[in-house]
Amino acid sequence: MVSRYQVSDRNVVSLLLLLHSRGEICTVVMAEVSQLNGMKKAALRLQKAGLVSSMHCDTKTPKVLWKLTPAGKIVADSLNDAEKRLSDALLVGNYFKE
Repeated sequence: MVSRYQVSDRNVVSLLLLLHSRGEICTVVMAEVSQLNGMKKAALRLQKAGLVSSMHCDTKTPKVLWKLTPAGKIVADSLNDAEKRLSDALLVGNYFKE
C-alpha cells in the first residue's frame, strides 16, 4: 500500500505540513519558505489531487491564498502525526548513537 502513495517531492510534504500548522498561506509565504517555483509546482500538484484549494485575493499586489481541502486536512493530519511520532522516537531512542 505504501508504494501506491509514494511521495518523492519534499515540497509537497513541506507544504502540507505548513498548511496544517498555519491553516492558510499566500504565495509570498511560500517564496519565503523555499524557492517559489518548487513550492508553486507542489501546490499545483496538490490542487490537482484535490488536497488544496486556491483563491485570488483582491489586494494591491496579486496574491493567491492556499488552503487545505477536507481531504487535504486528513492527509496533513496523518503526516503531522507521523512526523511527531518519528521525532519522539528519535529523541527517546537516540537511534543515531553508536
